[in-house]
Amino acid sequence: MKIKLLQGIEGAKKATGISVIIDVFRAFTVEAYLMNNGAKKIIPVGDIKTAYQYKKEHSQYLLIGERNGKQQVGFDYGNSPTQIASVDVEGKTIIHTTSSGTQGIANAINAEEILTGSLVNAKAIATYIKRKNPQEVSLVSMGLAGRKETEEDTLCANYIKSLLEDKELDITKEIESLKLTSGSKFFKKELQDIFPEQDFFLATQLNKFNFILKVEKGQIPYIRKIDIKKENHMNEVIKNIMERRSIRKYQDKEVSDELIDEIVTAGTYAPSGRGKQPAIIIAIKNKEVRDKLARINAKIMGTDIDPFYGAPVVLVVLADKSSRTYLYDGSLVMENMMLAASSLGLGSCWIHRAKEEFETEEGKELLKSLGIEGDYEGIGNCIIGYKAEEKEAAPRKEHYVYKI
Repeated sequence: MKIKLLQGIEGAKKATGISVIIDVFRAFTVEAYLMNNGAKKIIPVGDIKTAYQYKKEHSQYLLIGERNGKQQVGFDYGNSPTQIASVDVEGKTIIHTTSSGTQGIANAINAEEILTGSLVNAKAIATYIKRKNPQEVSLVSMGLAGRKETEEDTLCANYIKSLLEDKELDITKEIESLKLTSGSKFFKKELQDIFPEQDFFLATQLNKFNFILKVEKGQIPYIRKIDIKKENHMNEVIKNIMERRSIRKYQDKEVSDELIDEIVTAGTYAPSGRGKQPAIIIAIKNKEVRDKLARINAKIMGTDIDPFYGAPVVLVVLADKSSRTYLYDGSLVMENMMLAASSLGLGSCWIHRAKEEFETEEGKELLKSLGIEGDYEGIGNCIIGYKAEEKEAAPRKEHYVYKI
């Protein structure tokens, strides 16, 4: 595991792999307390105008944050853990904008996965990363306004690094010394309205929470809480099954051949009746062919919209009808590929009408051009791409399972 220590907004831009954006005083300490108090999700926003717009569009959301430490006009709360530590935000969505921490999230454009970082959940962060065992980890200390290094964020980064290397540092003395350096503002009488003394103690309660805060990417990124205890008891495969969603909005971003190969390989390992493997996969990345298939599908549906929702890749599954289990076998291939896509951070969705597509003359010509012969029936179109939306699972229906 390669660990990089980076600083500020420029460091966030260079962050790769699993990236921890650290803001101890106070952005990500505040978010930890919000999540502990029951917040549903937090939308981190770099631009304050965007934050105001979100609040205008969603009046039920809570708008919190600061500029230069101060709560802004129209905000429900500032950026003080003291202010929100006992506030009931059960089920609430929070819009959060700050001068430093949220700016780091906005600029971490090359990160594979983004976590927020603070002292109050540092050990949980390290536990999560060690379980993932990534090749690269970036620990980004945001500092003052994302431009000047501060002692508390650098201390947090070094502490997390020590945990990742199984060499845990005792930082008790260093935390105490913060009262004389970057934390001194919390002890100045003239600043108590902006930086209450209690903020210092709430922000330096080392490892108070056993959860991490992960940024879910999409058109509107949001932060969700992942409980480390629950993670310990959930197999990664089962977790992936439970978190996979059908995605119908995609970014205009190319999917690499390497990722496509991983997904289709997972499809080929789906079970099949008597091991006959009657299914085949056509991986379509060529835009001209992809758009042609989309037009065929749309015509069957009786519309002129893109039935593939802008996804750049279509993985078509067909199956040989001579196998008695062809329909089930092809469906299992589809499921394997959708789960594989989800595990790689991509979105997917099963698009129907594959059967009808390859009953058309154009569909038959496509099969012929690929040298595919036999009595094949289209099972489904598995669209793949980078997500431009995040979705939550609907509640499971009652009476889903009957036990005997």
